[in-house]
Amino acid sequence: MFAVIAVGLPGAAHGREPLRAEPGSLERAAPELIERLRADPFNYFRFINRSWIARVCDAFGRDLQELPVMRLHGDAHVEQFAVTQDAWGLDDFDDSARGPAVIDIVRFLGSVDLVARQRSWEKNRDALFDRFREGYKRGLTEPDYVPPPPDIVRRLRTEAPATRAASLS
Repeated sequence: MFAVIAVGLPGAAHGREPLRAEPGSLERAAPELIERLRADPFNYFRFINRSWIARVCDAFGRDLQELPVMRLHGDAHVEQFAVTQDAWGLDDFDDSARGPAVIDIVRFLGSVDLVARQRSWEKNRDALFDRFREGYKRGLTEPDYVPPPPDIVRRLRTEAPATRAASLS
């Protein structure tokens, strides 16, 4: 269910108007920002976060009252995924809020969809969605469950600088 909605959120190709930035935000934006938004789909994806949340709330409007309220990341997407030698997971909680988990879930799946499109992984997209959904479900139903690091974590750790000073440089 989430996969269909995540894919359906972005634009007119799915029977919806394209997501736009909040009214007035582009008029106040510096020309350099406008160029960055045009150059990289993820820059635009991050820029429209509030519009994205509004679209998710609209799509799930009738169900929102039934969904439990929890702590949200508020801007969950693959570029918020950090890896260190000791830990891995989402970082950058400056948009943290309380609300229904569907906001973070659909946002993260939307970013997975964007990565799949950028990397020509469309044929693997549903498997990526299913893997995310199963991991999320398991984390909710098994409180002591600690997932194994994804393959990308192992790969990034081998490429990571050995010291904090090297990382900062």
